[in-house]
Amino acid sequence: MSKKWKPGLRISSRVLQFIGVSLFFLAIFILLLSKSLNAEINHDEHQFVAGGKLLADQFSFPYIDYPFHHMPNLVLIYALLFKLTNYCLLGARVFSVVCATISAGILFYITYQHFYGQGSLIRNLLAVACVVLLITNPLFDSVSGKAWNHDLPTLFVLLSFAFLYRYDNQDISTRKVFLSGIFLGLAIGARLSYATVIIPYLGAFLIFPSQRSRTSKHLHIIAFSIGVFLGLLPAIVLFIANPKFFIFGNVIYPKLNPVYRKLLRHRTGMTIAGKIIYFLTDVISSPLNMLLYLGLFVIMVTATVKSMVTKTSTKMSLVFAFGLSLFLLIGSFGPTPSWYQYYYAPIPFLILGIFFGFSTLFGKRRQLSWFLIIIPLLPAIIIGSARIVSFDDIKLMNHPNQLLTIQVHNFGMDIKSLLGEGKILTLAPIMPLEGGLDIYEAFATGPFTWRTAFLLSEEKREEYGVISYLDLDGYLENNPPDAILVGFESKNDGFGFGDRGGLEKPLTRFAIQHGYEAVTLSTEIVSDEIVLWVR
Repeated sequence: MSKKWKPGLRISSRVLQFIGVSLFFLAIFILLLSKSLNAEINHDEHQFVAGGKLLADQFSFPYIDYPFHHMPNLVLIYALLFKLTNYCLLGARVFSVVCATISAGILFYITYQHFYGQGSLIRNLLAVACVVLLITNPLFDSVSGKAWNHDLPTLFVLLSFAFLYRYDNQDISTRKVFLSGIFLGLAIGARLSYATVIIPYLGAFLIFPSQRSRTSKHLHIIAFSIGVFLGLLPAIVLFIANPKFFIFGNVIYPKLNPVYRKLLRHRTGMTIAGKIIYFLTDVISSPLNMLLYLGLFVIMVTATVKSMVTKTSTKMSLVFAFGLSLFLLIGSFGPTPSWYQYYYAPIPFLILGIFFGFSTLFGKRRQLSWFLIIIPLLPAIIIGSARIVSFDDIKLMNHPNQLLTIQVHNFGMDIKSLLGEGKILTLAPIMPLEGGLDIYEAFATGPFTWRTAFLLSEEKREEYGVISYLDLDGYLENNPPDAILVGFESKNDGFGFGDRGGLEKPLTRFAIQHGYEAVTLSTEIVSDEIVLWVR
């Protein structure tokens, strides 16, 4: 009788666990989605959404048909997404939320598998604690869910890590190494600063595990390299198609941007020393961020001392997570100037490293696993949860028309109802694209190419296919816009110090000189006055 009953209990326990975990991640998805759909639009989002829409509707490729300042993978995915929906910003942000939720799921899975020696309850609680520590982190809260290239590469590099974090086990196959390389290549193809993590990957192959033959290590390095190449293949193809435009977007523009910032007398995060100061004063000054960096540093030092005393090697999972955190942090220092969102990349691996570290230091002792949950993490989880949970955002889900992403789409449709058809000149390309209207491909990056192009000579501008305010009249002479939309950059910097809102002045000047009629539009998307100049 008992033999027949026990399997039933095991099945029931697994079903309950599955239901509990599913409900947990459903709650996370709803929470992240409610915040994402009503978050303020960031002008960084324009170039990714516009690039995806141009590719979906007109088969216009970044670098080939218009300037683009990032790696292309996110745009390629958005193009596929926009074949399914005309709600551009909404669709892009939902995709980011899906990426963030899956990333949290990978953290859950890795943590649950890592503590395989513990009971099921403790493993689940540790995995839940790991996830909650991620989603309550201020960097995650600031970055996740927007239509830009942070959630996607984070997902890809976590997938890559999931294949190899137990590389000190001999059962890691060449196939897993190959797949890990593909996902890392896809991550770099979405955000170039992730390229720094190739170094700890190669270090893992060369150092761990020591009992592997030289042939196996070399085979894994080759398989990994081929995988990275395949993951980078979309970027490689676009580079071959137009190397000059590709180099401009990923090399020349990043050099122009600091020059532009110097004109604005921007001093924060402009040098290596300035970036270190920014990191100390703006990133780890947050207690929750400091907890992660300090916690992993202390654990790594303790584990190193322990390994020296006991003459044993530190577990590869801890060293690997530490290495990824370190080199993702180094990659975060790459762009100039520093901005807060750049420092999100190391966060998931700092969290994993802390959990791996406790496992390495204290082994399978159950009471110390509870200590891991209660003592260092519970205060952070409570503080972070109180800060990020917004019931107002969740309530807005019942009123879709009040969500910012829906308002953006409706605003685009309003413009279309005024014009019917036509091409819009604007530094906020998402707006007309939401209404199915055309934009100028040279302005697909929104304000970014426009605000730096004047720093190039006329010959260089023509060579790289970029337009500055000096070229505007000639550029529009034979292809004038049906309307000009301004107002979305009124609070941002112009072409020099004290030129607030100046980026749109040449557009307004062109409209006035060519007899366009001003129509003031009402929208809750931004607080400033939005003007549509109609021909």
